[in-house]
Amino acid sequence: MLRLSLLFETPQTFIPIHYRTAFVSLIKKTLEGTPYFDLYYRRKYPKPFTFSVYMPIERVTPEGIYLKKPKRGNPLLKLFISSTDAVLLLQIVAALGEIKTYSWRREISFKFLKVEKTLPPPKVEDGKLLVQTMSPIFLKTKDGKPLLPPHPSEEDFEEHLKVFNEEFNQIHRRIFEALSLSYGGVKVIPLDWKKRVVKLQFSGVRDRPLHITAFDGKLALYGDGETLKNLYYKGIGLRTAEGFGMVSNFP
Repeated sequence: MLRLSLLFETPQTFIPIHYRTAFVSLIKKTLEGTPYFDLYYRRKYPKPFTFSVYMPIERVTPEGIYLKKPKRGNPLLKLFISSTDAVLLLQIVAALGEIKTYSWRREISFKFLKVEKTLPPPKVEDGKLLVQTMSPIFLKTKDGKPLLPPHPSEEDFEEHLKVFNEEFNQIHRRIFEALSLSYGGVKVIPLDWKKRVVKLQFSGVRDRPLHITAFDGKLALYGDGETLKNLYYKGIGLRTAEGFGMVSNFP
């Protein structure tokens, strides 16, 4: 298990709103020619990692993000990446050192600078883990509808929370079994959250962007230590390898 903060620079001060897709493409490229590529990209299979991108935002528009221009040099971006498989992350870092500069569709260009630091492990205390989202969490029901937690203030909160937790555990048990990871079940208590719609745009669907209904916020997770650690490193929910479901501790 490993979490890293990777430092990049970009010559741009404007980043398109679907910037996540560029990092999905970059990570995929770093794994080309390895067994990981055959396992995770030549067939539909859960990927044991998640990521989040930090950028110095000046303002956000429907089209994209304007970055703050530093006094010297180019804007810096941080890619936070986490996995239950430390070797996979080391492979990504090694390949980044060879690729150096990456351009995606002539829309985004960035240069890998260095591994900034290793991020700390989760703080699990008495079977409890308090987390806040670094990237939004995406879940969906069996019929494909967005699965969002109930708000603590809403009527029949406990009943709706029970249904949410049942579906949450069904999703993660299926994913973790495919990855041969321990999953003992989790109780999720939403503390504060809000809905967020995220835009993705993949090759072949340039004119048909994908809009994902997800949520940001703070959660209390209850379960056995191994399961909570696996969730923390792998990411919570679906599409984690597309920049969803990364969380961090909060006091």
